[in-house]
Amino acid sequence: MSVPAKPATEIAWNSIEPLPDHVEAAWDQIFSNISEQQYNSNGVLMGWLKEISYGFHEVKLYLATQVFDHARHVEAFRKRALANGGGLGVQTPGFFNRTVYAAFKFTELTVYTNIIRSSFLLALCEQGEKIARSKADRQLFELTANDLRRHMAPDLLSQRAGE
Repeated sequence: MSVPAKPATEIAWNSIEPLPDHVEAAWDQIFSNISEQQYNSNGVLMGWLKEISYGFHEVKLYLATQVFDHARHVEAFRKRALANGGGLGVQTPGFFNRTVYAAFKFTELTVYTNIIRSSFLLALCEQGEKIARSKADRQLFELTANDLRRHMAPDLLSQRAGE
């Protein structure tokens, strides 16, 4: 398990070098999409925090850690999209986002955010880390992947199911 980084100060932002415009635009689209997905996941999780009874404080505290991690991801990937003279990419159509927001049961939300969305993002981060062009990009992908692995850890999920 890694120590969470502070995106504003602990990422090697000065390692980012100029890229051809079309390459930077492609990277910025990926970074924008990750930031958007994490923003939406964060909003959904925060909405559920108030719905969970205080008696389930372990679940609420665990969700709070996810909210914190997603907020850091939003900040870091948005900052990276804007860092190299590019800009934010095009927003997704939002079909999957509406599915997540429409979850009536906490189980549905967990499947959408922690299994479907997080496993896709984890695969993206693992591949992004391999092809990253700068130390900052590698750090972003590596730290995000570590957070996602922690969120999806089988021992955590099995412990929660056994309670």
